[in-house]
Amino acid sequence: MEMKLSEFVAAFEQGKTVQWENGPGVWADKQDNSWDSRYNYRVKPPPLESWVNFYSDGNRHAHMSEAHARAMASIGATRIAVRMTLVEVV
Repeated sequence: MEMKLSEFVAAFEQGKTVQWENGPGVWADKQDNSWDSRYNYRVKPPPLESWVNFYSDGNRHAHMSEAHARAMASIGATRIAVRMTLVEVV
């Protein structure tokens, strides 16, 4: 569902980070409360968390929950369920 410009303005006023598209697929944080309907806007997505198992042969396997990472760990795991936070960098 696509948000209306007024919803982005409200999100910005609520203190959420709103971004504008500064080129194809390139997003920049809005610094002020000026708006232009010709631009695409979005609320900045939250960081993605995953849990990673590391293995002695150099392999890594990511999981969407700590419990799943622990359940799926196999022989050769050197580090189990290491929490990783992935943020979008533009």
